[in-house]
Amino acid sequence: MASSVKFKLSAVSSSVGADKMDFSVEKLVSVTEPLSNMAKVSVATGSDTVVLANTNVQSYLYVRNIDTTNFVTVKNAAGNTLSIIRAGEFAVFPVAASAGVELRADTAACIVEYGYWAVA
Repeated sequence: MASSVKFKLSAVSSSVGADKMDFSVEKLVSVTEPLSNMAKVSVATGSDTVVLANTNVQSYLYVRNIDTTNFVTVKNAAGNTLSIIRAGEFAVFPVAASAGVELRADTAACIVEYGYWAVA
């Protein structure tokens, strides 16, 4: 039996412009190992925490910063910043094969929830 993950994004607002914003998009992705359905990790400030090692397959990564005040920098294995995830924010990234993903907290250690799935 094939494994899959459905990613869905919905956004609704009537206060960000003259027109109402209301859209939903989704993508069904066939996935395989390596994968981690959901995990939590304490991310430090002085060193990078690897959450997705360099693999030879494209992956999808979910990251949610559970901390209430601190932000987390998301980098690839080469040290290039991909994103800043502020307190309470989340993101889903398609990650290129062999890119790897590392996290570093800004001012104090914080808990981050994450999951990743290799594209089949």
